[in-house]
Amino acid sequence: MQSVVEPEPVIQEAAVPQPDGPIMLELEALEITWVVVRSDNRAPYEALLQPGERALWRAHERFLLTLGNAGGVKVMLNGEPRGPFGKNGMVIRDLEIKP
Repeated sequence: MQSVVEPEPVIQEAAVPQPDGPIMLELEALEITWVVVRSDNRAPYEALLQPGERALWRAHERFLLTLGNAGGVKVMLNGEPRGPFGKNGMVIRDLEIKP
């Protein structure tokens, strides 16, 4: 059974898409992975994801990621795959993700 980590409450948005509407980042751990995620200008959120865990964040403009195991995490932005950003065990700092 997969567990889901949702660090921030998901706010229900209007059903009509807006140009400046939220973007969604989903991380799924394939291996133990330490992550730090900053959504727009909010304070960073740090987590240690276990294999199979997923975490979701929303932002209006961008995300800034630090991945402690770049090859151990699957990154999706608005449902579209991004990356891979490095090999297993590689640390990637301050990676900007924008639509």
